[in-house]
Amino acid sequence: MRARLIPSLLLVSVSATAGAQGPKVVTLDSPAPLLQVKVMVKAGSGADPAGLEGLAHLTGRLVVEGGFGDPKKPVTKEQLAELTRPWGEGAYPSVRVDKEIATFSMSVPREALADYVARVLRPLFTEPVFAPAELDRVRRETLEEIRSNLRFQQIELLGLLALDNDIHTGTAYAPLAQGTVRGLEAVTPEAVRRFYRTWYRP
Repeated sequence: MRARLIPSLLLVSVSATAGAQGPKVVTLDSPAPLLQVKVMVKAGSGADPAGLEGLAHLTGRLVVEGGFGDPKKPVTKEQLAELTRPWGEGAYPSVRVDKEIATFSMSVPREALADYVARVLRPLFTEPVFAPAELDRVRRETLEEIRSNLRFQQIELLGLLALDNDIHTGTAYAPLAQGTVRGLEAVTPEAVRRFYRTWYRP
């Protein structure tokens, strides 16, 4: 019987309080040829300013999908997909924004890590473009998820979220992690940049 190899885990934790010490890096080693990389930013929907509920969600998605590099000719999400394709499906970054954290996840072959960091991971987090057109696109998709999918297709989840909202009434944890319709509509490119400068400390 062949033993299953658990992929190695590389976890990078980033927060506004990291200061001069820089991000915290945790590794769980394994002989597996695949590395699971997670970057955790300690700012979820609970850090959304009043009236901008959904800002953390939009910022996280824009870091992955909004393009990076030269603002005049950024690497688009389509180009990112092409760039990461040789390293496997898991190499395209995904993001999940919860109440307290945003977690970016990706899988990379061990021998490709240095190349991946140089060509994808570092520019993704240090050179995001936050173009207004991309913000509008991500906002539309998020509003569609809330207005249609959640309200009419995920009734049980809607009930659980309503209960969660009731428990946390009056706190920053009350709104959906995705935000509110009013809050999402109020988010501007400058608000996204400000949130990024405050919480994302590459």
